[in-house]
Amino acid sequence: MRAHTGEESQPSNHEADVAVPPGGEVDQQHREIPVRQPGAGVAVVPREGDLVLVGYRNGDDPYVDGAIYGDADDDRAPTASAGDIRLRRKGATIEIASTDAGDDVVRVTRQPEDSDAPDMGLELNLSTGEFQIGDGSGYGIVSDGAGNFQWFLESLDYVTDGSTLSW
Repeated sequence: MRAHTGEESQPSNHEADVAVPPGGEVDQQHREIPVRQPGAGVAVVPREGDLVLVGYRNGDDPYVDGAIYGDADDDRAPTASAGDIRLRRKGATIEIASTDAGDDVVRVTRQPEDSDAPDMGLELNLSTGEFQIGDGSGYGIVSDGAGNFQWFLESLDYVTDGSTLSW
């Protein structure tokens, strides 16, 4: 993958080298072809080695139309319900989803299994105002959305107007 190096006659924001078909007997190789994006302001770039779908503009000009998921565990898409958005890359998961109670939440976690109670990450409940922040070592902050906070910490420094109070 590379940043834009195309010509203005065929503009692209990201480019890739692709072998067709992937693996053993390669019939064609496409160099520096554009990677289609889902919309303005969004960049979703396949990793090196990802299985991708190649499309052809006007039957001649190849482009990467997106990554395709396979059957191996490492190649599977993140699980999601209708209307959910889940992104998983480089050991992090970002999701916008609805809970079983129907609340809308935004989560940023280390692993998908952290999504119910993030050990390392952040969860915001947009319906109730509740939130959780975890630092990965058992410390964090929990709010019930009604002005009540629980702090799980070793020590606390409160800084205001240049003054520091320590507990």
